Amino acid sequence: LSTKIDMKTINALLLLSVYAVKGQDANTPVFTDNIRDDQCSALPHLVPGLADVYTVGVLAIRGFPAAYEEFNTTFSEYLTVTAGKRFERPVKFVMKPLDFESLFNEIASSQVDFFYVNPSAYSCVESEFGAHSLVSQISKRKVGDKEYDLTEFGGVIFARADSGIDTIEQIKDKVVAAASISGLGSGQMQFRKLLQHGLHYLNDPSQVVFTSNQEKVVNGVLKGDFDVGFVRTDQIERTTDEATGGLVDKSLLKVIAPVEGLESGGEPFPFESSTELYSEWNVAALNHVPNNVNLAVQEALVALMDHAEIGELINECYDANNCHEGSDDPQECQNACHVQIPLPTPRCETTPSLANIAYAAQQSGSYSGFRTTLTYMSLRDMQEETGFIRKNPSTGKMHCVRSNDIYDAVMCPKDHFKKSKYDVINGCELAGKSCNGFQCLCKPCVKAFEVGVFLRDKDTDEACDKFSVCGQLEQGKELVFLATDNKKRDEMELTVKVHAGKVVHDILTERVLPEDIIKDDSVSSFVKSQATNHTHVFKVSSDKVGVMMMEVLADGKHIPESPFRILVEPRDCSGVGNNRIPDVEGNCVCAHNTVEEAGNCVEPSQIKNTVLTIMGVLVLGFLSVFLVHRVRAVSRLERDHQMLLNRLNEVVGSTGNFPHGETPIKDGHKELGLGAMMNRNELIDFGVLAIFFIGFTTFAYYNMASTFITYSAI
Repeated sequence: LSTKIDMKTINALLLLSVYAVKGQDANTPVFTDNIRDDQCSALPHLVPGLADVYTVGVLAIRGFPAAYEEFNTTFSEYLTVTAGKRFERPVKFVMKPLDFESLFNEIASSQVDFFYVNPSAYSCVESEFGAHSLVSQISKRKVGDKEYDLTEFGGVIFARADSGIDTIEQIKDKVVAAASISGLGSGQMQFRKLLQHGLHYLNDPSQVVFTSNQEKVVNGVLKGDFDVGFVRTDQIERTTDEATGGLVDKSLLKVIAPVEGLESGGEPFPFESSTELYSEWNVAALNHVPNNVNLAVQEALVALMDHAEIGELINECYDANNCHEGSDDPQECQNACHVQIPLPTPRCETTPSLANIAYAAQQSGSYSGFRTTLTYMSLRDMQEETGFIRKNPSTGKMHCVRSNDIYDAVMCPKDHFKKSKYDVINGCELAGKSCNGFQCLCKPCVKAFEVGVFLRDKDTDEACDKFSVCGQLEQGKELVFLATDNKKRDEMELTVKVHAGKVVHDILTERVLPEDIIKDDSVSSFVKSQATNHTHVFKVSSDKVGVMMMEVLADGKHIPESPFRILVEPRDCSGVGNNRIPDVEGNCVCAHNTVEEAGNCVEPSQIKNTVLTIMGVLVLGFLSVFLVHRVRAVSRLERDHQMLLNRLNEVVGSTGNFPHGETPIKDGHKELGLGAMMNRNELIDFGVLAIFFIGFTTFAYYNMASTFITYSAI
């Protein structure tokens, strides 16, 4: 043999030397695939009358290809060559990968006989269909250079190291990813932790995405698709980074709220966990499987670790001697390794081929083996606490919430109720959030009220709360409210009282058919979802600006959420005209610094300017008329004067002397006076114009004075 032999191979050789010391001869049995009856009679054959094939359903949390790679050797090949050969007519075992949605359907229709699932799924199946656990898994996990055999695991809440998310409380309004709503290490464990910190796992995050694959959760957080991820302990350490092709660099992530001092089996738990620890995955049988088949499967799985231990020694010998590739005769090389295994082995039925299969199953499944079943009562308590297992009121049996119908799987917090199925299924789309091809939920619950009061035209996702502003309206307009009686009382009388100052208004209500609400395009989808045969409609209006209190009474008693506030805002008068504002009654009147003039509200300065302009025009007109009359009078005076001179010339004649008794006229226009400048009609016109000008000026003066007095009083 080659000198390239590690400690386990050396131990095997030491055991071989012990046999030699004991004086074993050529007749000493050697380790081969041929077992004589006198070598091993511990496992008797079992009675016939069985099925030819038994199916083992495997919950594929990392996808179907990964499930085949990890567990097909265990549940198909290994069980067939062990438990399958315990019967007079050998039976075959086959593995069938299942996701969370198909698991319960397959079990309900008896398409599987055994199932390997997380404890949460087992508890569900046991509650609804009847099943019993056969074995619990002993997981093999490696941290650094050290390996651990673990029978418990926990849940990890994690985020990017640079996310700024350090506490569970900061998960509120973040995007969270988990494998399934009915998953345990990637779901329900973390859900319970959030509840313990006052957060609801579905309604407090802005979005919860279910990937059906924990590796996608880890990579999604790394890429920034999700803010927070939920996975089981050890999942991060064995996830392949899609960007690099290697294992995830754990330094890029951080565990939120890790529990200090966790122990498993009396030893410190080697992984960070945000939750307490629960029993590992288990293999269980449905009630229709015969007990002798259950016994064979249980014994075979418990024995797997012992078989695999021998298989490990054999494979170390193979590797040390290059039996796989470097040997000229691989079979001879392998046989040489087989004969070095000392007998008896821990299990007398162990053979080289069985040991190799068990070792391959152990390595591909990343576990050490199986042990007789652990208890799962603490898990059951957790599920009842979170509401994932509850009594079905119609059957009286415990019912498990599962994810094949995401709507049915939604459990709302206390004092909340679930939105309509349409709003839950399409909630993320309605909120403008993408699910990226996964199942997802966006705040599927709303606060529950005895009577939910909604503003009909408001795009809301919850009813009005006590003392909340339930609506806003303008003076003179009205709001339409819907009130749904969640207690569904057929004879309940709904009354509404609105307090506006000291005045109390009784508002009439009437029932409305849900179809009338649903076909109304102005109603939001959420409000439509709340419409039932117990929905009432009523209208509220007011002319008074301020805050009104609205009381809602059911059969004369205030509902717990009452009263509500309604804000009444000033009327918008911009459409009526400029410079108008609402008065206390909601009428649009002229603003304080304006007066009404010909149906318009104008400022006093505008009236003053108008009056002064008119007065100026009149003054100018008067002066113009006066000047025209003056010019005409002067012209007439000059004409008359000339005529007078001509007449004098005629009288005097050539002597140049005036007639006896006549006096010559020197300044005729002064002698003639005003009458010489204007004739009688012109003088009357001028007098009328002067009187009109004086009257208008007086009117304008007193009108302006009145305006200014009014403005000053205001």
